[in-house]
Amino acid sequence: MNTTFSSPEPAVAAPLTATAPPTVNHERFYMDTRSVKFKLDDGTLYNVFRYFFEQSPTFVEEYLSQDDVEVIYLKDVSRVDFDRFLSYMYPKSLGKCDVNTSEEWTSVLRLASKWGFTDLRAHSLEKLESTAAPIDRILIAREFDLPKWLLPAFVDLCTAPEPPTLEAAEHLGLPAVVNIGRIREKVIRAGGARNMGPFVLEQAVVDAKLAKGPAGPQIIQMPQFVFKQAVLARLLAAHVAAHCHLSPCAGDGQPDAARPFAQA
Repeated sequence: MNTTFSSPEPAVAAPLTATAPPTVNHERFYMDTRSVKFKLDDGTLYNVFRYFFEQSPTFVEEYLSQDDVEVIYLKDVSRVDFDRFLSYMYPKSLGKCDVNTSEEWTSVLRLASKWGFTDLRAHSLEKLESTAAPIDRILIAREFDLPKWLLPAFVDLCTAPEPPTLEAAEHLGLPAVVNIGRIREKVIRAGGARNMGPFVLEQAVVDAKLAKGPAGPQIIQMPQFVFKQAVLARLLAAHVAAHCHLSPCAGDGQPDAARPFAQA
């Protein structure tokens, strides 16, 4: 009997199946794509993503706490302000900001303050403080209770090349316009703001009750005769400096007591 033995076939291992990692939503870039509808007093209807509005706990609590509301009514919000606010959130093209002018940034600031968007409020204030005209900074300081803005803004307004316009005067009020005019006259008589000095200018604004002194060490109330002496000293220094510029003082026989004025 011829018996043939065959070697057993080698066992084939089952292919390893790679286990897919569990799906996890990104902590930042998995966004809520739901939209929200807003309606203004004038009947204008908006439909935008709610994602940015959820950045403010104040806004969420007041407007977004109920999911069954189809349209949210924004009372006492102007279309101009809301359009500018949305223009910052949703620019027309990436890399560009659609909010540029002081009026536009003021609209953003107004609604950011109203709805508790703290970072956007701070950003708006930074933009306005560095770019807005003096009259605009004064009006913004009054509306949003920013007393620290008033002193530098009034100093800039009192030393501007041109006096306030009629429109600006209407916003400032008659008492402020009169006091600004008086300070501008003092600046002219002193030969310019540089000759008058920043301390004297700030003191004049404080004395006119246009603004309060800076925080910390307060501006000392300066008697009128001291104010006049300071202005006269500046005028004398400017006169001596101009004289020395025309004819060199060194070795001209002038007493040493006169030289500090020439260096002032």
